Amino acid sequence: MAGSANFVVTFGLMLVQVPWLLRCWGAELYGAWNAVFAFYSLVITLDTGHQSYLGSLFLQTYHADRDRLRQELGSGIRAALVLSFLQVAFCLAIGVYGLDRVIGVESAVVTNAEITLSLFALLAMWTIAGSVGGIIVKIYSAGGQYSRATIWGIGFRIVFSGGLCWGAWWSSRLFPAVLAACLGVTIYTFVQAVDIRRMFPDLYPWWRDGDWARGRSNLRQSLVLTFSGVIQQFSVSGLTLVLTHALNTTALSLVTTLRTLTNTATQATLIVVQPVLPDLIKYHAAGEGAKVRDALGGVWFASGVAVNFGLVAAVVVAPWFYGFWTRGVLPFDGVLFALLALGVQVRNFSMPLLSYLAGLNDLRSQLEVAVAQTVATTGIAALTVGWLGVRSAGIGVLAGELAMAVLAVRAARRVGRAVGFVPERAGFLFAGIGLAVNGALYAADQCWPSLRATWVAAALMAFGLLAWVQYGALSPDVRARLRRVLAPLVSR
Repeated sequence: MAGSANFVVTFGLMLVQVPWLLRCWGAELYGAWNAVFAFYSLVITLDTGHQSYLGSLFLQTYHADRDRLRQELGSGIRAALVLSFLQVAFCLAIGVYGLDRVIGVESAVVTNAEITLSLFALLAMWTIAGSVGGIIVKIYSAGGQYSRATIWGIGFRIVFSGGLCWGAWWSSRLFPAVLAACLGVTIYTFVQAVDIRRMFPDLYPWWRDGDWARGRSNLRQSLVLTFSGVIQQFSVSGLTLVLTHALNTTALSLVTTLRTLTNTATQATLIVVQPVLPDLIKYHAAGEGAKVRDALGGVWFASGVAVNFGLVAAVVVAPWFYGFWTRGVLPFDGVLFALLALGVQVRNFSMPLLSYLAGLNDLRSQLEVAVAQTVATTGIAALTVGWLGVRSAGIGVLAGELAMAVLAVRAARRVGRAVGFVPERAGFLFAGIGLAVNGALYAADQCWPSLRATWVAAALMAFGLLAWVQYGALSPDVRARLRRVLAPLVSR
């Protein structure tokens, strides 16, 4: 339920925020904001591995050893302050050279001073709400309060987006809008801290039992996760740098908005994957490889039906919706949208495998996948941007997703072999057929748009047949579970 609410709110904020900011700022300044936020997102990934590592420790010690939990919590806060210092120091060094030149935003609509101030406002907010606060909120999950953590996370996004939109309307400038968002989130974080203190009074003050030595040790232990996170984030931020340096911030706005639209399908897939992940890990731990295989088959079926039919509908709806959504400020590029949509379809196949590997804490595979995706995405986009323009981003994203899928399958086979789990070839076949059908649909629509109704009807029939065959290939237990889930919806 909380996951569905998270999806609805995220989708709603996307619907409101993009046209509002385009209206208040215009495409060029909106692109500058995306470039600043992408660079900020890359910098703060220094916290990624550390927070993931501590989250696992909190889960292990919450019930078994409360004294150690307090020690890990306090030490984690100390380490987070060190990471925040390093992030600020790095950005200060970049600022001396000129942040606008580094991120490729040398524009008449925003100054380097405003870009720099916006970045440091974001970093100050992150120190409180993300770096230190991000560790403290891990207590929710360790204590079994998953829904509460999700609800507070939803509130975080609402406050940030609301502050950004209000500031953009009030000033039509970048820094006042960013400052309003950051101040709102900072206040919100202190309110959340009161709730955490009330829920877990024996852990407060959170910093009391930590020590610097333990904090340094945890940082060292989490370096592989951190490096993997930085590499993976660079697949997004590196693509941003390619576009801003080779083209302009308006081109970045086009790619960002189209990618935001297609990534909605990825969020829908997460709703299907996340509830099943504990079962995958449980079956693996019990050595029941057949059940791992069957559960993955069920996930691929459910998410595949949603994404396959959704992308067919997008052929008809997306051009109209995009024009309405962006108020005509940005042109719809059908080829770029098709490439990004196919990338999402590949991600739909690989995401359950990646979640399985992450749940098993297989660091080697996570690092390999992150490196392959980043090199393919950024490298191919950089090589082709000179003659393909913005469409190079779509080629790069699709190539990165394909590389990630290949390595995810290989890693899942390696890890699953110990419990007798080998991903079924039927799953690869169904995914390949789905990709081929949608690829043919989008290609035909670009070449002969007047026959769109014919192409859509043919794709719907193909996917209907594919879903019927795929459902028949599921194990009886998985089919029974799917019928139990769908029965209340059908009876309404």
